[in-house]
Amino acid sequence: MSERRKWLLTYALSVVPLLGFWTYGLFDLDEGFYAAVVAEMNRRSEWITPYYAGHPWFEKPIFLYWLAKPSVLLFGQAIGPRLPSVISTLALFGLCGWYVTRRASPGAGRFCVLALSSSLLLVALGRLMMTDPVLVFFTTAAFLTFYESMVGDQRWRLVTALCLGITVLTKGPVILPLFLVVLIWTLWKEPAFRGHLTKWWVFGTALMLGVVASWYLPAYLANGHAFVQQFLIEQNLQRFTGGDEAHRVPFPWGLIYYPAFLFVGMLPWSIPVAPLWVRSLRDQEYPFKRYLARWAVVILVFFTISGAKLPHYIVPAIPPLVMLFSVAAAEKGPIPWRRAVISVASVFVLLNAGFLAYFYKFSDHADLDNLASKLNSLPTAVGAKPEVITYQFSRQDCKPKHGSINETSHPSLLFYLDVPRSPLMETDNWIQVLAHAHDGWALYVVTRPGRITPVEIGEARKLGLMPALDPELSNQSFETYRFQTFMSD
Repeated sequence: MSERRKWLLTYALSVVPLLGFWTYGLFDLDEGFYAAVVAEMNRRSEWITPYYAGHPWFEKPIFLYWLAKPSVLLFGQAIGPRLPSVISTLALFGLCGWYVTRRASPGAGRFCVLALSSSLLLVALGRLMMTDPVLVFFTTAAFLTFYESMVGDQRWRLVTALCLGITVLTKGPVILPLFLVVLIWTLWKEPAFRGHLTKWWVFGTALMLGVVASWYLPAYLANGHAFVQQFLIEQNLQRFTGGDEAHRVPFPWGLIYYPAFLFVGMLPWSIPVAPLWVRSLRDQEYPFKRYLARWAVVILVFFTISGAKLPHYIVPAIPPLVMLFSVAAAEKGPIPWRRAVISVASVFVLLNAGFLAYFYKFSDHADLDNLASKLNSLPTAVGAKPEVITYQFSRQDCKPKHGSINETSHPSLLFYLDVPRSPLMETDNWIQVLAHAHDGWALYVVTRPGRITPVEIGEARKLGLMPALDPELSNQSFETYRFQTFMSD
């Protein structure tokens, strides 16, 4: 078989684990929030300020929204939200395969593609609407092009600057200190590289700052102190220092948190990686292997000492480790091709079965999806838009009556509701619900079973309102009340 056909077959196999990402709806909370923001930005024709439920929302920077806005408009609600993640993941496979081929051999490059496409956590994220797949691609591109600028043409450093700027637009400045530490460590341990770092720094820095300023500056000008407080301080500084209480992991479990998730996330390749990782730091012959090992070490240490922890934060460490393993596997030979193909097929089956089972059997997401379809089919009265409010959607101390293991708020409902419906309002305050029950408006209040009490029904009656349970818009996970106005004689 020709080399070209081998590569085509390799890339075709790498797509397999990502197939089927459109067969289940969005998972809340993260996917729901991002998709809801995209939907509202599209309704407003907005490109600078992310909005959620009518208010600016600076949970994440803009780049994922810039990618997803046209994707949703072109490909719809099933494919559009997750397509940027899928494309970023496929681009990551191609990038790593190309560079390992460049620095090792075509066989190592092809094996790298298959090993990446069968790494469990990496592919799972690639099937979701998250910032991480985009971040991982541009982080990997930044580190690889910088290495190329040290061993080849220094103009690659401009590509590094561009990619670093995009990482800041994707998830804030988190990658910049990691890159700086790897740079300093490499220059300290690799004196031969120091002569290759004399050019393109000023222009590269200006390019990176220009990319960052393309959103940060207009976002600050449009939102002022709210942007600084919510995004720069709360979502970046406080998360790293432990201000995000929801994502803290107590000592000493925090020390083994990411090694454990890295081991599981790299299955089935994690077992041989750990000793190889350690040996590569001391490898006297191959500077590329040393560079990959340092890159992964810095990411692991950084997120281990970080105050906020989520499993997918460690994913940027997977590409350098897989590349390291691929180079070593090709050196030792023969490459385990059969194991790689079986792993690709296994990950495809496991992720599709797991995501489908969770969506349709073990959570209330399918019930929400069905409810959203029915709400969208409601007739719109002349001069009035049906308004939807969610009431007490969030987890309560009491055991949920509907038996769902995923009782949480559902921002994805805002994404699913069609234009020109008014923005979804979320509240736990019954007074706010009553304030929205205007004469001539069709108001639908979606809640959990049993959350609207007889006392609250009585309060509505005193105002001349009758919250009537709509059985057609209710199911085992959600109840929908339609507010009607009493007619007086």
